[in-house]
Amino acid sequence: MLRKLLMAALAAGCFACNDGIEVTTDITVPETKIAVSLNELAGYYTDTLPCASCEGILTGLSILTDSTFFLTEQYLTEQSIPFGRMGTYRREGDKLLLQADADSLLRFTILEDRLVLLDKDGTEILSGLDYSLKQATPPANLTSIPFIARGLIKNENKSTAFTLCGQQQAWTVVQDRMLKDAERFLVKQKAKLEDGVFVQAIIELAPLADSSATGYQVKINKINELIESCR
Repeated sequence: MLRKLLMAALAAGCFACNDGIEVTTDITVPETKIAVSLNELAGYYTDTLPCASCEGILTGLSILTDSTFFLTEQYLTEQSIPFGRMGTYRREGDKLLLQADADSLLRFTILEDRLVLLDKDGTEILSGLDYSLKQATPPANLTSIPFIARGLIKNENKSTAFTLCGQQQAWTVVQDRMLKDAERFLVKQKAKLEDGVFVQAIIELAPLADSSATGYQVKINKINELIESCR
């Protein structure tokens, strides 16, 4: 389901073009804020955003047609694997709001061909740096790259499930050697999978074993650490 939603959204996601306006050369024309529906926002946006302690944050944002998003952030020179978040989005006027969990809200201004990140209060960041994510063609392996995620891993009904922070859907975890390694790590930490354990882990999405079904299962590559909760 995620792959179908993602690829459909990225294929169809384009902003409507404005009619040209003739202006004289001594007039400064402000950046165009356009009225678009949520479905028209669907697509892939990317660029390297400013970073105080690294060379930049390589950011990729997938806006899906079902009001959900998938965000990856890779801190250049500091990490080789991006952080990943999923959640829901909504629009308020010319602003796009991304909600990954109760304490995480990102705000963007909607422009004609890009989204501009705002500060935590929803105002423009006046630093002289470029905080834009430009609409682009998504990478071919977008849905299968490993990423760092926070979530709840739990054993139930003789299988293991992983729920990303900010999501309600619990995804089945692939039963493989890496899951066994993860389970041994949790046992050493005296964590009880049957009660559910919040973790930060390196995961990737894998197609369901049943090729006729839609959706994904999760591969646990490595559990980095235990966390108290998604907050």
